[in-house]
Amino acid sequence: MAVISSQQNNPKGRLFAEKSKHKVFGFVFASALSFLLMFSDYHYKYLNSVRSGFALLISPLQFAVDYPVRVIGWVQSLVGTKKALINENMQLRYQQTLLEAELQKLLVIKEENSQLRELLLTSSKAQMRAMAAQILAVDTSSSRQLFVLNKGKRDGVYMGQPVLDAKGVMGQIIDVGSMTSTVLLISDSKSAVPVRNNRTGERAILVGTNNMSQLSLINLPRTSSISKGDLLVTSGLGRLYPEGYPVGRVEAIRSIPGDAFIKVDVSPIALLNRNRLVLLIWPDKEQAALTAQINERLNAIGENA
Repeated sequence: MAVISSQQNNPKGRLFAEKSKHKVFGFVFASALSFLLMFSDYHYKYLNSVRSGFALLISPLQFAVDYPVRVIGWVQSLVGTKKALINENMQLRYQQTLLEAELQKLLVIKEENSQLRELLLTSSKAQMRAMAAQILAVDTSSSRQLFVLNKGKRDGVYMGQPVLDAKGVMGQIIDVGSMTSTVLLISDSKSAVPVRNNRTGERAILVGTNNMSQLSLINLPRTSSISKGDLLVTSGLGRLYPEGYPVGRVEAIRSIPGDAFIKVDVSPIALLNRNRLVLLIWPDKEQAALTAQINERLNAIGENA
């Protein structure tokens, strides 16, 4: 009784108790109202229009909230697509480089096959034993004109052996190793090839000038009937090159006052600076025996002199 009278006499306690009753009543009322609304909506569907109107009202807010998310997703997709395109482009460039390299290899092989066909045709015309060789190194300085081939003693290469290409004479072997050999080109200043004019039959000596594009005829008298465009072929008199192989073509003829000989500029027939494959030839047995007999006679003449 003392406690009750105390609460009755305390206005704050009374106010708190009334608020608690109001909250409980509000909760019960809200729960009942929610239950009734859900029950009636489930059976009668009359709140559909309300929901539609409410959704229409809040749709701008939903769009405003969703828009940044969409923008971020679009940017991420764009960045990812750009990276993918860059990677794909790099991969395609790499593949293109590989394909171009393979194409160059195929073109080189095609060119080598073409050269081989021409060399085989040349060897068949020569009716001699022949072998194709590949150029491994080139030394075409101002003082010498040399090639190194991938054939040597084990292949039967010998000193002084003629070297041709599909067009004409290139030079001769001056050094032989077990697997490689060295060629002195006709353009070397130490080279001298006995030739004859294919048109007139006139003989002369063709020497190198250390220039792959120019040779020179020496000791040709002013009375010579040589003309520009004449073809010069091996005469066979040097006991080195077989007869009849093209060597050069006359490009220019000059007369120097007071000189008994004329100056004749000749361009080589062989492609001295463009070949990768050359042809080594061996004389037949009859030609080799004839050359040996000539050498013996010349040596005997030299000893008797």
